Amino acid sequence: CDLNGERVYVAHHRPAGAASRAVVLCYPMAEEKLWAHRVFVSLARELVGRGFSVLRFDFRGEGDSDRQFQDADLETRVQDTCMAVDTVFESSPSITDVTLLGLRLGASIAAEAASRHRRVSRLILWDPVVDGNQYMQGVLRLNLMFQMALHHKVIENRDALVARLAAGETVNIEGYELARPLFEQVSAFKLKRVLRKFSGETLVVQV
Repeated sequence: CDLNGERVYVAHHRPAGAASRAVVLCYPMAEEKLWAHRVFVSLARELVGRGFSVLRFDFRGEGDSDRQFQDADLETRVQDTCMAVDTVFESSPSITDVTLLGLRLGASIAAEAASRHRRVSRLILWDPVVDGNQYMQGVLRLNLMFQMALHHKVIENRDALVARLAAGETVNIEGYELARPLFEQVSAFKLKRVLRKFSGETLVVQV
């Protein structure tokens, strides 16, 4: 799909007959996306077998979509999700009901997108990021763990990493270059606040 001149990779799983219900799947971020890929493909096939139309997509900055990881942020991911919902309606005129299903940060992105897109009926949030600041502190911890493994000590502590981000530099997290916009936008995210703006049904799943 094309979004403002940039390509967003989409995989649309369609049932044999016309579907009235659709599910849009929102992947988690970075390495968690790789771990979840096979599960999402299997889930999409299972849902198609039950008569749903299912759309999977790669956020810009990840997978086969345009941009480098450091050039995408929370806002672009929300835009991509809203585009995915529009794509379902445009490509399948029989669709009347769309559910957003997201995992980890993808669940939080789905919630934010649903609060903006009036045609989303339901949310399924699978182990969502509830507090973005706690989540991003955990992401930075991965860099500290790498430093310990490589140098047997921490060369740059968390404050130093945050200072680098504030200065416009990137911080490597398991091979992904984290930049300031994504860090700050996710850090400010609060799921409870976002869900107040969504009037549809919500199911939170935590295992």
